[in-house]
Parts: sequence; C-alpha cells; structure tokens
Amino acid sequence: MQSLDDAQLTFLTAAAKVYAALKIANPVGDYHSDWTLMLDIDGAQFPCRCDCTGVIQCIIRVLGYDPNWGSTPDGDGLFLTYATEPFIKDKNGSISQDWVVLPFDPNDARPGDIRAAKYPHSHCDIFVDYKGEYAYGLNAGSGPNTHGRAIPLSCDAGVKFLQDNNPDDLVATWTIQDAEAATVLRYVNGSGVGSSVITSTSQTLTSLDVELAFIQNIEFEYLIQGPSDYEKVNPGFFPVNACYPNDDGVPATDSYGDEWLEFVPSYTLAYVVDDTEWINLIQDGLIMLYTLDNSDPLLYGKTVLTKDDGTNDYEASKGLVPILRTQFPVHFRCVVVDYATHSRELGRSSAYFTNQSAEDCNQSSEAVTKAFNNSTFLADAVGKNLDSPDLHGHLFVNDTEPYDRSGYIEWVKGVDTDA
Repeated sequence: MQSLDDAQLTFLTAAAKVYAALKIANPVGDYHSDWTLMLDIDGAQFPCRCDCTGVIQCIIRVLGYDPNWGSTPDGDGLFLTYATEPFIKDKNGSISQDWVVLPFDPNDARPGDIRAAKYPHSHCDIFVDYKGEYAYGLNAGSGPNTHGRAIPLSCDAGVKFLQDNNPDDLVATWTIQDAEAATVLRYVNGSGVGSSVITSTSQTLTSLDVELAFIQNIEFEYLIQGPSDYEKVNPGFFPVNACYPNDDGVPATDSYGDEWLEFVPSYTLAYVVDDTEWINLIQDGLIMLYTLDNSDPLLYGKTVLTKDDGTNDYEASKGLVPILRTQFPVHFRCVVVDYATHSRELGRSSAYFTNQSAEDCNQSSEAVTKAFNNSTFLADAVGKNLDSPDLHGHLFVNDTEPYDRSGYIEWVKGVDTDA
C-alpha cells in the first residue's frame, strides 16, 4: 500500500473506530437499514444506522462534521452519486472545504476514498487498496460479492487496525469496483502531509482543534498478552495474579519464578514528506537489536531472526519485532538501527517486567522464606537441595560462558551488577 498522508490516516482511523464500536453494538454484524444504534466512541455517543450510508455518516460525525446527506425518493445513497460539489457542513453550519466531491478517476484512487456506485445502485463504501485488480476496503453493505460478511469483516478490521496501526488491516472486504464507481467523496484536511502511523487514538476533531508537538521519528510501545488479546501496557511492576495464566490455564500465583509473560516490543514510525533521508532509511528497512541480560543492545544485541550459525540475520529481520515468552523478572533493552551499517542508532528503549514490588506484594512468610532460599541458593527453584538438577529454564542472550552463582544471585534480585 502507498504511504498515507495525514488526511487519509485521520479518516481511516475514524472509520476504524466506528467499525470497532459497531462490533460491540452489533456483534453479529447484521445489515438493517431500519436499525439505528448508539456507538460509544472516545467517550461520546454517535448514532449509526446499520447500512452502508449510515456507517459513513457516522464516521463523518466522529470527525466533527455534519454529514448534511441529501436524499432522493430512491434512497439517500444516490445523493452522493449525483453530487457535483461539497455538501458536508462544519460545526458552524457552513459547507466545509475539508471535503471534496470528485468524479471517479481510476488513475486517482486513494486510500480512504468514499466511493458511490453508478445509478441505479445506491451503495457507497470506503476504498483502501487493490488486491490484484480488485478494489477492497471497508463496507457496510449487503451485496452478493461479500456473501453477507461485509460488516463483520470490516468490524474485525477496525479492531485490528486500532491495535497495531497497520493500514493493510483495513483491506478487509470487496468494495465498489472501478467499473461500477461514479463519484468520490474525499477528506482532504491534511492532504500532502505524510505520516505512517497514528500519533493519538484518543483524540478527535470534536475534542481537539490544534495539537502542537515535536515529531518523534520512532515511538516505542509494549503489548502484553491479556486474557483474549495483546494489550498496550507501561512496563514496570505488576501485582501477583494480575497478569497471565501458566501453561495449564491456571492464573499466576506467588510461586517464585513461575509467572509466564508474553510481550511484544513494538515501535511506530512517523515522517513528513520532505524528510527524504529518513524516508530512505525506512524504505531500506530498519533493524531492531535487543538483549535480555541488561547488556547494551547496540554492542551485543540480537536480531529477531538469526542464521543457522547463531549470528544476526539483518536481511531477514528488516522491520520485524520479537514476540518474547519468558518469566519474571526480565529486563528488555532494544535499539533500532539502519540496515546499511547496523550501527546508526535511530531510537532506543528498555522495559523492566516484574511482579516483585513492595507496593504490590502481600506474600506469606512462607513465600518470603522460599524467595530468600532461592535467591541465596539454599534450595533450587522447586525447593530441593542444590545438588538436585534445576529443571526450570532461564532465559539469557549473548552469554559466552555460564553465569557463576555470585553473579546469578544479583541477577535474580533484578540488580544491575555493573551499576
């Protein structure tokens, strides 16, 4: 998919929010032109009719505009087919210049275009990209080409896009094809300003008029495996039993070192169209190097994929981030570098995960004694004599030789021995 400008990204983000909220209000994904549901989006309520035009009107309202959608005896979708000039109103009641109406041009198809079908059809939907020769995107219609799955597929796409910010998620279902399209309604507030990611999913034009901020080329985020899906979290301390089930599906307990953690250290990119050097670096492919033993990832980091001999595979790891499954505590450090030299530092982040904090722990004296015995190696991880083999796995990277016990004692307590 081509890079999105700010107008396209803003519109598609609003569309994703509407479809994600529609999934909650209409989980089956039924099509009904006489159903109007209230959707909860960013803390506000928006009416949404469960058909193609109703969903698009809702998206326009979420963006802070009045759809001002006209109607004909044959249905309001035909208004867009016949429209020749802007008709959407701003919050002051004036015709907004942030929207343009264009005759369909296959050489000017852009992500986020609202397409209207030719007469006698009254359908309209949202084009995002082509799959081969066919137009795909978001669709709340009931046409035969979607087999009644347009709304469920579009709702799932909206949910996924809000989780990972990947516009390809929105290439979800069959939409109006080039030969059937008559008119395009396009949002143009921010056209020509490039951005590959969402900088804020909690604000809309109804609650924020102007935002001033420095542009961050790379912004890191951490996703943790929750009960049903990955959730964005701030790395740090987690209370006992607040996290993740073990392999048997039983919630984590205060058993020392038995809490499993699965997390994804991800990053998003932003750019402006005239920053050619940064765009070239992105197109070449960025590399994430990471460590889990508190060593410097720029000097000792591993790539997500490695070669058969264990060395870093920079080519195969372009643009990838790891999914890590480990046990508390873990100290993750990463750096994003350029592909050409693997040494130009472009962004750095670290995260410490543990559930052993004074604020959160309310352990029994038995548990405290067990933790002390383990940390001082009076017993192994299952409480047996040290002469017994310890079958619990420990996760390290970049180790050239085994840890001795003195160093391991410090590591268990989460202390940087080099500090």
